[in-house]
Amino acid sequence: MQANNICRPSVSIVGAGPGNMELVTKKAMKCIQEADVIVYDNLIDISLLNYASLNTELIYVGKEAANHYLSQGSIIELLMDKAREGKYVVRLKGGDPYLFGRGSEEALALKEAGISYEIVSGVTSSIAVPAYAGIPVTDRRFVSSCHIITAHREDEAGIDFENISKLEGTLVFMMGLAKLHHIVQGLTLHGKASDTPVAVLSDGSRYNRRKCVGTLADIEEKVKEARLLPPAIIVVGEVVSLSNELDNFLEIYSDKKLFRKKILLTGTRYICHKIKAALADEGCDIDEISIIESVPIESDFYNNIEKYIESHDYLVFSSANGIRVFFEKLKELHNVDLRKLSNIKFAAIGKGSAQTLRNYGYIADFVPSSFSNKDLAVELCKQLKGEKLLLLRAREASAELVEELEANKVEYTDVSLYETFRDYRRTFDIKRLIKNYDYVVVASSITAHTLCEMVEDKALLEGRVLSIGPVTTGTCKRLGVEPLMSAREYSVDGIVRALLQ
Repeated sequence: MQANNICRPSVSIVGAGPGNMELVTKKAMKCIQEADVIVYDNLIDISLLNYASLNTELIYVGKEAANHYLSQGSIIELLMDKAREGKYVVRLKGGDPYLFGRGSEEALALKEAGISYEIVSGVTSSIAVPAYAGIPVTDRRFVSSCHIITAHREDEAGIDFENISKLEGTLVFMMGLAKLHHIVQGLTLHGKASDTPVAVLSDGSRYNRRKCVGTLADIEEKVKEARLLPPAIIVVGEVVSLSNELDNFLEIYSDKKLFRKKILLTGTRYICHKIKAALADEGCDIDEISIIESVPIESDFYNNIEKYIESHDYLVFSSANGIRVFFEKLKELHNVDLRKLSNIKFAAIGKGSAQTLRNYGYIADFVPSSFSNKDLAVELCKQLKGEKLLLLRAREASAELVEELEANKVEYTDVSLYETFRDYRRTFDIKRLIKNYDYVVVASSITAHTLCEMVEDKALLEGRVLSIGPVTTGTCKRLGVEPLMSAREYSVDGIVRALLQ
């Protein structure tokens, strides 16, 4: 719930752009990060929700062809109810909220109810999508105007084809794929030449975007043959003829192995961000739906941290998450002398964890040859000479590590630094979208468990799952899912290499 000293409206009606997170404004991102409640549509880039607080209530109200999850009246009531509860509400809409987004209807209802609101403009697909397809909606050599028309109307007679057909500028029809025949017929019957250039653009701001270019005479047949799917927009006019000349944005990716592939990342926000960054130049569409998160545990450990360090010889990390939680917490403490860490050794469970440790300025003294708690304990025990270990790990961490230490009579202290939060808020989106992906990356056993809880039909995961390593692969198999592949190196780089294979 918003703090009393923060001056902002009760509701922000936010444009999320044309389905590509990189085209979202800074203002929109700020709203998402601060929201108590996000009411979102189906055309947003789903990765945006990864930037919301773990405490934010996420409510899907998407409208799809012939399927409205909530009526517009119900959406407005929802916004008002949540705002009256004292929560900061973000209404997250595809494109721009005032361009056929019904944002004005929502704003007017809020105003009449005495609820404060703001409008956060977004990049509209009516301009961005044609641009990505090499079509400038205006070019002074061809046109001096652009007309944006909604094809998604309850009353089809409401589209004034008689006057629209006489316009010399570019015509952009939004949400028009299902009405393509009606649009072609209406324009042709009212005088538009049958050889007028037409483009139908699907999923236009992403790498897997598709287009059909033709004329009013043949565009319907071309779209049918290409099996284009919504969301799509239709561009009519001479500027379409520039498409082949200017549509070169994807050429540099065309020889990439993952070009046009759709990949879902499901791990913590940190690991999703790292993998996405590593794949940035591969020409693939990546969605981040983090279904788990590492949440620090408040304890007295940090109040006595110097004593812990002085009384132990090794800090042992069984995950990169533990390393991040530990060092981020140390940054917040003003009474801890980090020079104390110069006299202690570090053990990390794998190369990825060792790299995370290196990012904080420390080199791992020990990394096992294989990535597992068992191997970490077995190999570390072989070189210990009476040293005492301080284990810094998750509350639900595997018992294998301590069992092996006890079997070898190694003295240790086990401290739970964090626990894993399973984000069941994302269940709806996982179920709704899982069938759309070529690959689903699973970066830990607990992620595998959570994913299988959310996806009841395991057949939807077959042939899609890429596992970070043998432990996670074993978990997937026990849960009834056979991974397509397992990374050989249990790190972000290993996952990327496996995907490229």
